Amino acid sequence: MPRMDDGFLSKFLRTRNGDLDKALKSLENYYNSIWINMDFLSGVSTTELESTFNSNIICFLRHRSNGQRVCLSRSRLWKPTEHSFRQMHLVGLFQAEFVSEEPLTQENGISVIVDSSGVSFTHIRHLNLRELKRISNFLMNGMPLKIGEIHFVNNSRVIWPVFKFFLRLLKEKIRKRIKVHYSLEDLHNYIDPSILPKSLGGELEETEAFDEELVDTIVKQNVKYDDLWKSRTHS
Repeated sequence: MPRMDDGFLSKFLRTRNGDLDKALKSLENYYNSIWINMDFLSGVSTTELESTFNSNIICFLRHRSNGQRVCLSRSRLWKPTEHSFRQMHLVGLFQAEFVSEEPLTQENGISVIVDSSGVSFTHIRHLNLRELKRISNFLMNGMPLKIGEIHFVNNSRVIWPVFKFFLRLLKEKIRKRIKVHYSLEDLHNYIDPSILPKSLGGELEETEAFDEELVDTIVKQNVKYDDLWKSRTHS
């Protein structure tokens, strides 16, 4: 049975600022997205994904920026021979599901940093554009999260065709929140370097910057994606 407990339902209400009609529509979109993407989401447990979680390809920072959770994507750490495209993005979706349970995140949402340094043609060859479209649609239309600014840093010519494809997947209101930075100093005008790792010109070592406790919690619970919407195993 789908989850219908108060804790689960309240996040849809909070992310829609108490508007009941919008919350119900968001809940409907969430379950529709689950059904449509069941083949992508089902069957893999967080324990099976432990090495992909620990790769920190997609991770969340320990500290918030103006109340928002900050998600960091670093494609240069992706080794397609070790972590499939599906595994990498399942890790991101699991983390998004878990932070969506946090009342402060429900109220303030998340911002995203996409660090494109080190992206090569090998990475581009292993991209699955069909699956990228599905994941983007799920995050933007199904996941009960407020999406704030999306920051692109350390960009190269290699990434631009994918970037242009990604833009077409987004709603106009989300496209307006995209910031393309040509220096790390420019990024720091939006996100304080005191919460960023040194690789982004910040002040923290990686072990200090990343929310390792979040990853440990997700992996130790050994849940499959089906469990997140069928039961309260992680709330």
